[in-house]
Amino acid sequence: MDRGYVKLYRKSIDSQVFANTELWKVWTWCLMKATHKPIWVELPTGRGITEVFLQPGQFIFGRKTASKKLRMKPSSIRNRIKKLKNIGNLDIQPDTHFSIITVKNWHLYQVEEKKEDTQEDNQRTTKGQPKDTYKNNKNNKNKEHTASVDADTSGFYLTRKKRKLSGKRLNTFNLFWESFNYKKGRAEAADSWLDIPYLTDSLVGKIIEAAKLEALNRSKIIEQGKTPKMAQGWLTGKRWEDEVNAGPNVVLEDVG
Repeated sequence: MDRGYVKLYRKSIDSQVFANTELWKVWTWCLMKATHKPIWVELPTGRGITEVFLQPGQFIFGRKTASKKLRMKPSSIRNRIKKLKNIGNLDIQPDTHFSIITVKNWHLYQVEEKKEDTQEDNQRTTKGQPKDTYKNNKNNKNKEHTASVDADTSGFYLTRKKRKLSGKRLNTFNLFWESFNYKKGRAEAADSWLDIPYLTDSLVGKIIEAAKLEALNRSKIIEQGKTPKMAQGWLTGKRWEDEVNAGPNVVLEDVG
């Protein structure tokens, strides 16, 4: 679990959640459980270990584990989580062996505020330093622009929105990109890949298989005078679900 703090708005005292003591307890627990940074989590499943990618504001939910931490019945936990979803505080993404909970609007009010050097601070040193600092910043921006063209040797790829795609998420994106085989809009597609809320190995496999089918059918689309789907729109629209039947989901399954 991340160390640090979470933010609570004072206006929460007038909310429906605060008025219900047990619901408030579950809600603040969700805030503290959510990760503050992108992270891969290993989970035991029926046949081994599954790696799940979590975005900021997400966490793996298990009724039994939550029951022990919150000292509530598993059924009570389930009902209160569902109520928080209905109110609009949470989103629930079920899978066969687990569920991922997302705290909605996390990026709007839980972001970390980074202190930047002010112009006054820069002027405290030598007279020439502010100009040098400007040059260094400009050089850094040029380096970032270079990184956005291709994945560089530092091990990350900079998307169109200037987000870093790295680690296993980058490796799986490269596999998708090669399978999709339509070399336009890579940076935009990388943003869409980051926006997929969770990626298990099985889901990546389904996406890649569907991408290969899309690549095979693209010539027919062009022959019909139609414009092929670019990777960004294909991913955003979850078009792999059109190609591969993902099977039924199980709501609020337990991993703990």
